[in-house]
Amino acid sequence: MNVDVAIGVVGGKVVARWHHAVTQIVFDPDNAFQVGTGLRNAACDATGVTPEMMGASKTELTNEARAKILIIAGKILRSMLEQGKTAEQATVHVVDYILSETTR
Repeated sequence: MNVDVAIGVVGGKVVARWHHAVTQIVFDPDNAFQVGTGLRNAACDATGVTPEMMGASKTELTNEARAKILIIAGKILRSMLEQGKTAEQATVHVVDYILSETTR
């Protein structure tokens, strides 16, 4: 099945226009990738953001949130070391905790 779609920017909005009325769209993997890439590129054009910038996330921590993370990360680290876990095992848990707190 061949899927024809035109993707572009009109009035600052990303527009995907299919050549036929559709109720369902089925993409083969290559076509899905092309459509996804086209949508991403149009979104970049509409916003002036580069594809590299789209994947970047920045988190600003307040001093209070940072202090909370430091206390809990320290407790995790001490507890795991007391249990005889290696520094590497403890580090994995501390990093997982920090990421869970900063990527919400």
